[in-house]
Amino acid sequence: MALNLVAEQDAAPVGMVSGTGPDAEGTVELISMWVAPAARQHGVGAGLVDAVVAWAQGAGGRQVVLQVTEGNREATRLYRRHGFVTTGEVETRPHDGVREVRLALPVSPPRR
Repeated sequence: MALNLVAEQDAAPVGMVSGTGPDAEGTVELISMWVAPAARQHGVGAGLVDAVVAWAQGAGGRQVVLQVTEGNREATRLYRRHGFVTTGEVETRPHDGVREVRLALPVSPPRR
């Protein structure tokens, strides 16, 4: 199961995000998040994160995880505003040496 979203403004793409899972443990991974520079600070990123979290809840996910490049303050602030917390895991990408910090957000199924 996967989710792929594109945010548009005036018929032009201004953001995108994907979600994978949930896996056997109920983990959904938020991946490939991007917001066009001109659309940043206008709610596009927040809307995309909200959409993945809502999708995860509806799909029976128990947590949403993601990796953010170490030092990417704007993205880290966005995720923290949504309740994501650092797991303590840091991964160095072997192909370029960039370090990525893992964040997680527990989710619960929607109330009925």
